[in-house]
Amino acid sequence: MRGCTPNRPAATILAAGTALLFAALLAPAAAGQEVLRNDEDLDFDRPEAWAMKYFTSVSLMSGFGVPEARRPGSVEVDVELGWIPELDDEQARVGFSGSKVEDVNKAPVFFRPRLVVGLPADFSLTFGYVPPVEAFDAQAHVFSLSLDRPLGRLGDWRFGGRLYGQVGEVRSDITCPNEVVGVTDPALNPTGCEEESRDEVTMNYAGVELSAAWGPPEARWQPYASVAANHLDMEFQVDALTNGLRDLSRLTADGWTWSAAAGVKVRHRSGIDLAVEAYYTPLEVDRELDGSSENDALFHLRALVGWRVD
Repeated sequence: MRGCTPNRPAATILAAGTALLFAALLAPAAAGQEVLRNDEDLDFDRPEAWAMKYFTSVSLMSGFGVPEARRPGSVEVDVELGWIPELDDEQARVGFSGSKVEDVNKAPVFFRPRLVVGLPADFSLTFGYVPPVEAFDAQAHVFSLSLDRPLGRLGDWRFGGRLYGQVGEVRSDITCPNEVVGVTDPALNPTGCEEESRDEVTMNYAGVELSAAWGPPEARWQPYASVAANHLDMEFQVDALTNGLRDLSRLTADGWTWSAAAGVKVRHRSGIDLAVEAYYTPLEVDRELDGSSENDALFHLRALVGWRVD
């Protein structure tokens, strides 16, 4: 046994060298890939921040009327549908401080199931959830919540208040869409996309809404209006391979917006409700980066169908 002892150092060196050789040969190409991380906290009116504001605002959770005094434990199942206006090339030119058109027009509509539960003291809790199902080349995973309560009456007018918030993200190929991958024309593929990107937009917010409606809660036709203040906390995580560089830059932006809505709610004796509203929120953007902002607002239509289960 002792006669083998002098060979141990040589055997150890040989084994280590072999392991290093195999590790070098088998290491993925990505291990040597150069990574770009250009993280920025954006001004709230930068083009990139405006794009995040625009699509986050689409998902802002409105109340579709004045909150009702519900029986504790009562349940209502709702389906919300919102139209997403398509941006033109000038509006979609939001990449790299407004110098590159991004593929932001993914879905024409926003769809969200909601569940309303009655609580004591005239409060109600609304849960909204968009499951991670891929549609229109995008995958959203969004959870929304609101606490609602009627606030009182003045003549034929009713008033209510809501606190609401959301956490969630959307994943899609925004910076490097599949149709430009490998295209050599710099006009179509200016950043040299080599594969479909896996970008992620985080759309978190919190807000407060005040609403007013005309007529009693049991009236069939209920015109209403609301105004809200919203704090948006957003992030865009790039994950793209361009010209041999893995771009993992992270852009963040946060700030306040306000919004307003007006519509009508129609109640049916069968327990089915329908609400349709016009929604507006002004959004400032500085496309020239010269300190002069302009309002490029979101104006769209929303609808909600609800079924009072109990």
